[in-house]
This record gives sequence, C-alpha cells and structure tokens, in this order.
Amino acid sequence: MPNANMPHTHLPTAIPPGAILPNIKTTKASADIKIPASAKAPNDVKILGREKMKLGRENTSLRARSGNIDVNDPLVSFLYDLLRDHLAPGLVERLVQEAVTYPNVMYTNGYIAKYCQDLAARLRGETT
Repeated sequence: MPNANMPHTHLPTAIPPGAILPNIKTTKASADIKIPASAKAPNDVKILGREKMKLGRENTSLRARSGNIDVNDPLVSFLYDLLRDHLAPGLVERLVQEAVTYPNVMYTNGYIAKYCQDLAARLRGETT
C-alpha cells in the first residue's frame, strides 16, 4: 500500500468489460426550455442545464420522501448531477476516498490537472 505522504500518480483506471460509459454531450434542448412565470419554489428544481421547471407528480413524491432538500452550493450541485446522471455513487465514493487518503498527487497529464484546478476554483467561487 502506498505511503500517504508520497505522491500518488493518477493513472488511467481499467474499464471493466461490458461497462456502460456515460455519453456526455451538450445539447441545445436544455437551452430551449421556457420557464413559466408561475413556476416558484419549492416546486421547482434545477435540471441539467441549470434551468427550472415544474416538478411532475413522481418527482414531487420522490422529493418529499427523500427530504425536500434545497442547497445553494455549486459543488453540491455539480456532484448531484454527476451522481444522478453520469457516474455510479460507488465509483465516486472510491475516488473521494483515494483523494482524501492521498492528497499529495503527481499528475501524469498537466493539461488535465490545470483544467481540474480551474474547475475546482470555479466551484469554490474563487474566480473573478
């Protein structure tokens, strides 16, 4: 097991055979959603694209059963979308545990590392 004080190198993770990979594409559909003036919280929720729309009966029920949570935090919003639509929670948890256990990292791709630094700063509200 690597020492937590030694740099950890992020290497490509093996993708298991038959794995379903997320197909992340930007579409114009979310930009075309028109929001009625009558739509007001708490019956509004954000959807991918950060637009607001009225909750349907099924989603209203799920929202009530799961705690009627409202959060105003870009990082939580990003993680919520990631977990809900793109990545398995178990995978995200494993990556979080790895990041916490081995915070001193020597990256193999500086371009990706710089982009991740930019994303983290934006989600923390550290950019102007």
